[in-house]
Amino acid sequence: MKNLIPQTEIKEGIELCYRNAERLLNGAEAILSSQYASPTSIDPNYLRDMNYSSCCGLVVLAIEEIGKRYFLLQKYQTDKDVSDKEWEGLTRDRKAHIRKIEKAKSLLRLKDSSLAKELNEMKKRDIYVDWKNGWQSPLDFQIRFKEPKYLLKLGRTALRELECHCQNANIII
Repeated sequence: MKNLIPQTEIKEGIELCYRNAERLLNGAEAILSSQYASPTSIDPNYLRDMNYSSCCGLVVLAIEEIGKRYFLLQKYQTDKDVSDKEWEGLTRDRKAHIRKIEKAKSLLRLKDSSLAKELNEMKKRDIYVDWKNGWQSPLDFQIRFKEPKYLLKLGRTALRELECHCQNANIII
């Protein structure tokens, strides 16, 4: 098994994942706090819902980055390199997104076994156009979203929790 990421490079990955998660959460917060006014005749409810779906997608991506960072931190703490197979499973495998969310979920000590799958489905719904017995798009708002504030809180809590783990490992960003 070849090593893809040597131990000497893992700390930089931890820092980059943190910055990216922070960027995504800041973007989601900016979207959520924006005003729903339009100089044209666009329905403000439509703008709100469009923003909510963008916000939810960004938060789930941030939670995935937090999970990736937690994985790297655990490798760093055990003085182990990251193998090709491990990185593939976390970043490119069919279930990679769910694995990263599961890692972040473990930080929060959440027991909900379906949370990772639900968040991944929410991200897909809020980011991608898909065909499921008809076209589904983030621009279709038959359901009014109430999830963004909860997701932002979940993302920020996971980021703070991971910061505590990093500080205990003497990794300060």
